[in-house]
Amino acid sequence: MPTSLSTCTTITTYDGATLAVQLRGAPAAEPLLLIAGQGLSGAAWDPAADGFAARYRVITYDHRGTGGSEVAFPGEPLQWSTRAAARDAIAVLDRLGVARAHVYGHSMGGRIAQWLAAEAPHRVAALILGGTTGGDSHGVPRREAISAALAGGDPAVLGPLFFRASWLAEHPEYADVPMRTTSAVARRAHFAASQSHHAWDVLGTIAAPTLVVHALDDEICPSENARLLTQAIPDAELHLLDDGRHVYYAGGREANEAVLSFLRRHPLR
Repeated sequence: MPTSLSTCTTITTYDGATLAVQLRGAPAAEPLLLIAGQGLSGAAWDPAADGFAARYRVITYDHRGTGGSEVAFPGEPLQWSTRAAARDAIAVLDRLGVARAHVYGHSMGGRIAQWLAAEAPHRVAALILGGTTGGDSHGVPRREAISAALAGGDPAVLGPLFFRASWLAEHPEYADVPMRTTSAVARRAHFAASQSHHAWDVLGTIAAPTLVVHALDDEICPSENARLLTQAIPDAELHLLDDGRHVYYAGGREANEAVLSFLRRHPLR
């Protein structure tokens, strides 16, 4: 569980929604924005955030409909998109007075981070995309059985797809993490945003130094997508993990050290 959480606050987005924000690490350190995956709050980063906070000012936030954030989706929830969600990320940076940050997005958070880097390049120093894809239309789809498991929502089935079995046995409190959205409305909105994501046409415009991280054993987002992302983003680096599931950073020392090494090579200034 987190030990260095220093500040919790709320911000208001471009359309008036309230989002909960969490801050870790020294205020003067380089900012690192962590964007969580589909249906998850900022707490999804708890297994790794403290390690990053030893060097960076770590910013996490709860997506709409998760954690302490408002269940507020502009228009119909099924029209919410990862592109719109990127505006939430920008609002977080704006309200905190952060002009430029390193950005690390995982899963749906990686989809959001792609739009952030493509459409607001001046806000992104270094970019890390973990366990994600540029969109299902040109990506490699998961197996139907895995999609059925995700739709079923059984924590006993989903837990081993998200986490290493050994790590989950030591941290049983994370077994239901994939189902912690606050409402059916939020679940539908997050699912629709992930499914409709298509950023392949803009990936070639991303100028930020980019690291793509993925576990070879990820069945939720097959690792072939990482190779496609790396090919699509100019000069992107690829780090594939032999050991790990979808949430590879939970207990994933190799992955987290690779991210820290990458960030050290690409400082904010």
